Parts: sequence; C-alpha cells; structure tokens
Amino acid sequence: MDKKSKRLSASRLDDANGFTLIEVGLVVFLIALLAGILVPRMDSVFGFQGQRNIRILRALLEQASQDAILRPSPLYVHLDLDSGEVWVDGVPTASNERLSIQPYATLRLGKDVRIIEVRKRGGKPIAKGTLTLAFSKDSIPERFVWVAQDNTGRIQTLWMNALTGLVSIEPGRIPEKLFEQYEDQPFYPGI
Repeated sequence: MDKKSKRLSASRLDDANGFTLIEVGLVVFLIALLAGILVPRMDSVFGFQGQRNIRILRALLEQASQDAILRPSPLYVHLDLDSGEVWVDGVPTASNERLSIQPYATLRLGKDVRIIEVRKRGGKPIAKGTLTLAFSKDSIPERFVWVAQDNTGRIQTLWMNALTGLVSIEPGRIPEKLFEQYEDQPFYPGI
C-alpha cells in the first residue's frame, strides 16, 4: 500500500467511528423526553415539594417578623393544624375566613407536608386546633418550635431566634430537653 491509500483508508475509519448530527440530536431528544417524564415523579418520591413548602413557611414567618417592626399595629400568623393552612392578618383571633393581608397569601401546606406538633414557650405540645403567633415592634416574638413531616416521612423542625426573627430549619425533631434547656435564653444554639 502506498501512502495515499493508507491515508484514504485511515480517514474512512475515522468517519466510521464518529456520530452523525442526527444521531446526537436523537439521543439528546430521548434524554429530554425521559427527564420530562421522570422529574415530576422524582419530586413526589424524594419530597422536593414538601421541602419547598417548608422553605415558603420559613420565609413567611421571617417576613411577618420583619414587617411587624415597621407597622404601627401587630401582625398575627395563624396556623390551622387540622387543615394545614397558614395566614397572616391583623386580628389576634383566627377566623374561618382566612383573609390574609397584602402581600401575604394563605399558604396551604397540603399533602406534601404537615405540621405534626407545635411547642410554644411554657406550653405543652399542640397537635390540633389553631395556633396564633403575635409579631409586634413593641415586643419580642413568642418563642416556638414547629415540627413538620413531609410526604416521605422526613421530620424537620423550624425554630425562631426571638431577637433576630430568623427561622432555622433543622433535620429531625429537636429533643424536648434541648428546648427546655434554652427556654430562658434569647437565642438557641446553632443559629
């Protein structure tokens, strides 16, 4: 074989080993199609929607705490443990109307996450009924711990730093002894 024939046969081998643009496009299309089918199902399997609702709840609590400092009247966050609805208004007692004030909307935790227990300062754990938290520029917010469970069974605890109004999300359930130990402190460890 001469040099020209060797080069020609080598270039044919290179062409035979590559992929055409159509083949690459087809593989990308199939991957996108499978991702479009599987990603929504993965949300329900891995509890991403529940995580999203817990983060929205955290943001709602922090926003109410910060907004209350600028308002002449207190803000009240109501949590209906039976229906999983959370709303913010200017009325200290919860009503069935769920009339949230702007910019707050009623948050429906739904089937993806539910609050299974709430503990307030000096009180016993509450698992049913309606709970109200008061936020005001004249007083430090009430200390609370909300225990949430998502649709995969994972438990997370939301707790508020009473001085800063920031809410922390911790994996698992905070032991009762830890909550009692820091009951009289202005902040919890780890925040």
